[in-house]
Amino acid sequence: MSNVQRICPHCGESGDLQASHCPHCGEDLSGGVPMRQENALSATVTRAALPVLAGAAGLIVRAGWKVLQNRLTAAAAQQALDPTARSTDMARRTAQAPTPRAGGRSVRIRSAWSVGDGRGNWRHGSSEHIIEFDE
Repeated sequence: MSNVQRICPHCGESGDLQASHCPHCGEDLSGGVPMRQENALSATVTRAALPVLAGAAGLIVRAGWKVLQNRLTAAAAQQALDPTARSTDMARRTAQAPTPRAGGRSVRIRSAWSVGDGRGNWRHGSSEHIIEFDE
């Protein structure tokens, strides 16, 4: 006959397989072999949690990066459109502008442009043209 013994779930000591009570602590063993109860839902959630959290963290980092880029671009645009900087730039351009002839009609066309990229790098330019009309 084999030497199979039952282990008491209460005290952990081994006893006879056919015994209805533990010989060491007196625990009732007639209920059968206790099974480990595991919630299947919690195991599934635990396995799925890591990829979901990693994906959420990636989305948060990406959104934060976009917000940072937008703020830097807005700050660079605000700096480019600063009125004090524009007035000194306009004064410098006016000082270098060609003067129209005396006694005729003329039209002065000034154009300025600014182009920025997503990284906050800005390029500026301007030009001035005078169109003269004879009377």
